[in-house]
Amino acid sequence: MYRSALFGEFVDRFLRQPLAVRRSRLRLNRRYRKSERSVAIQSRHTRVDLDQWREWGRRRRRLWYAAHRLGQQRARGALLCTLVDRLLRQPVAVRRVGYDSTGGVGSLSDLWRYSPSTHEWTWISGGNGVNAAGVYGTQATASASNAPGARYSASSWIDPSGDLWLFGGYGYDATGTQGELNDLWEYVPSSGQWTWVGGDAVANAAAIFGTLGVASASDVPGGRQAANSWSDSSGNLWLFGGLGYDSNGGVGNLNDLWQYSPSNNEWTWFSGGTGAGTMPRASTARRARRGRQRAGRARFQQLLDRFVRQPVAVRRKWLRLNRVLGYLNDLWQYNPSAGS
Repeated sequence: MYRSALFGEFVDRFLRQPLAVRRSRLRLNRRYRKSERSVAIQSRHTRVDLDQWREWGRRRRRLWYAAHRLGQQRARGALLCTLVDRLLRQPVAVRRVGYDSTGGVGSLSDLWRYSPSTHEWTWISGGNGVNAAGVYGTQATASASNAPGARYSASSWIDPSGDLWLFGGYGYDATGTQGELNDLWEYVPSSGQWTWVGGDAVANAAAIFGTLGVASASDVPGGRQAANSWSDSSGNLWLFGGLGYDSNGGVGNLNDLWQYSPSNNEWTWFSGGTGAGTMPRASTARRARRGRQRAGRARFQQLLDRFVRQPVAVRRKWLRLNRVLGYLNDLWQYNPSAGS
């Protein structure tokens, strides 16, 4: 037993040496004896058939290569997971950026116009750098120096007069702070000037809902990004959902429905909940109910980003809730006259 253990240890040490070292030791410290049946190695303690030794070596090498390949695969997987985890833990703005005129990477605030007739782009407004803070000026007063801050995932409309309207998004406020915005801007192409119409000049503002269905000058949607927007035949601007702040300052997916009237410069909360992450209300397919709430939704990439950046305990708590998160294919219709 002692000799077998000693020899096994010797073989293990020998096979872990580089090839040149093994050959050197074989030449100096081993005697070979050839016979008709096999080639044997004479050592101080035991005698082992060379074919058997070679078979052991082949087995050990196969095991070593398999373990090496497995280790490489695990290392690559761990590296990929680390890179993805680092990417997802970054702020969303780090992953959704663009290039400026000098090759700098960040959020942009430039406005461009393309002419199909001439196939040419024209730089209309905004800076040529990245991460520019907003220049708000005086509210409801147009100025050539006014400019929205750099942002992305903002909501936009074009009214019957051809003016461009811009709301919210994730970007930079008047102080250069990055966050969810709820500022409303109007751009008039004929004058080439921006007007800060409403909302806050600072990021991450909470929503003010007021009374359902009643317009008020104090009502305003909270800071958000990736909201759905459309306009009706009367020129009113509609806004639904997105990822942002509710009335209590909570952050999550929203399902509130708003209408902005350019004629009286007031927001109206029409439908949806005042909190983030509201579930849809069950109803029959034939008869719609007033106040029916649609499930809050935003881009899955943004939702996953916020989920991954939470501690493990918080993630498990979220998963235990009766909310399934993912891509949706449900189709909805809202009737403003019926309010349902």
